[in-house]
Amino acid sequence: MRIPPFVLALLAVLGMVGGGSLECTPPKEAFMQHHGAELYGRMCSVCHGLSGEGYKADQAPAIGHSDYLATVSDGYLHKTINDGRGGTTMSAWGYDHGGPLRAHDVDAVITYMRTWQTGAHATLDERPATGNASNGEADFA
Repeated sequence: MRIPPFVLALLAVLGMVGGGSLECTPPKEAFMQHHGAELYGRMCSVCHGLSGEGYKADQAPAIGHSDYLATVSDGYLHKTINDGRGGTTMSAWGYDHGGPLRAHDVDAVITYMRTWQTGAHATLDERPATGNASNGEADFA
């Protein structure tokens, strides 16, 4: 019995997907990554660089570093992109602030940025700092 070539090709693809050597991005995520890459290239890369390496002249920080991305939440990134950052050159890009990006566009940029993250999300200790001011007073002086 001869196996048709398309069946062999299908089995090879399934084997690669199952073995992890070929990844299939879900269609919605693939669209978001593509849309986000296009928006990032047009609007963000001017200050932050094509790969998020930052730009010294604008004091735009490096945002493509995997360790940075592992420590920031999507909510933080969304707020920063949408609302801007006071006291910095990062302006508000959100439509509700007069910018060109709707909420789904901001989410697409974040989805694209997450492709730069190579490690797992870090769990940070966000408890308030504690200490004794009088113990540090001499060192401060």
